Amino acid sequence: MKSCMFSRKNQRPKPRLTQPNSHQEPAMPAKIESLREILELDPTSKIFFPLAKLLHRAGRDTEARTVLEQGILHHPEHFEARLFLIEVLDELGEDETAMEYAEAIARVLSDASAFWRCWSRRLEDDPEQMELSFAVQFVASRLAEEPVSWVEVLSRGLKALRAEAETAPAAGAKKRQPMPQRRPRRGVQASEPARCPSPEPAEEQEYDYIEESERSEVFSLRTRTMADLLSRQGDFDGAIEIYRELLSSTPSGPMRDELEGLIESTQRKKGEKSAKPQAPEKSKEAAVAKKSRTKLLSTLESLAERLEARAVE
Repeated sequence: MKSCMFSRKNQRPKPRLTQPNSHQEPAMPAKIESLREILELDPTSKIFFPLAKLLHRAGRDTEARTVLEQGILHHPEHFEARLFLIEVLDELGEDETAMEYAEAIARVLSDASAFWRCWSRRLEDDPEQMELSFAVQFVASRLAEEPVSWVEVLSRGLKALRAEAETAPAAGAKKRQPMPQRRPRRGVQASEPARCPSPEPAEEQEYDYIEESERSEVFSLRTRTMADLLSRQGDFDGAIEIYRELLSSTPSGPMRDELEGLIESTQRKKGEKSAKPQAPEKSKEAAVAKKSRTKLLSTLESLAERLEARAVE
């Protein structure tokens, strides 16, 4: 492992996360010396880790760093010691060196997708950790063979919210404000206030049609964008589903022809992707990745339902 004794010029030590105990235990210096003697007799002993802990508690971080670096040379598998070394280096202000050690640990964790999945399942048991569980699931999916993207997560979330909005009761519809009463016309007695003629039913239907058409236009643009994003991310089934929904409500014309062309091209892309042979050794990993991806999207829909419930309240 690389030597980490870099120059600390222009580096300022950071505040300690744990302040040294000003009233140290009387036996602490004796414990430190005893462990140091044992380590001198056997430099390969794992006693280096508790010694570094005591040195850190005593505020002797420079010595703790030296002990940790020498111990990790003999025991590179000591994961907890490597994490503690990063903490000590961070408190000493050795940012570059700390990031080098952190990068090495990140490479190990990036190959342990099962660790992230198990951690997310553990977090699911605590309702207060739902957001952290979702974040860990996303990391697990990103490290899988078929990672999920933020674009897909957001598009599925918008689709779930749209479905909730469509099934919401009509009681939440926008209410029309009553029109103000006009002043009486000339020649009409004050005791007989002039009545403003109410609009004909045809006029009301015309206004409703205009308002509904405006909403439909905005909705079509939004769902069209979502379908395009899904197609780029490889979710051809989701994109085709949205295209077909738009096609069912689009009259004959250039827009309908364009949607039909998009459906045809998306189906062709889907067929080309399915035609590619998959290596046998990757089939199991792909199945695990697909399961993780489905679970993540299910969690997203659950979060969307909770947000919708809060909005209704």
